[in-house]
Amino acid sequence: MPTHFGRFDDVERHLGELEQRLQDWVLFVEERMDGSGREEIADELKTKGDAEMLAEGAGPGKSERYDLAGDYPTLVDSLMRYVSKRREGA
Repeated sequence: MPTHFGRFDDVERHLGELEQRLQDWVLFVEERMDGSGREEIADELKTKGDAEMLAEGAGPGKSERYDLAGDYPTLVDSLMRYVSKRREGA
């Protein structure tokens, strides 16, 4: 039951999808860090995330609830820090 989103019986598949999504987000942020600011990256990631949720059948209100649980600027801060540390070799 990861982070209150319900029970998953197919744990291997679910964790694999989560790992892939995180890798995709890291790459997305890394590709934009040198030319875009935090807010711009967060806005782009939100647009991408909202489109993914809608494609999976979520209603428009789902995005607002997701933002309350963990907003994109905070996510981007964490991802930018991760990418910076990785670039430094730390």
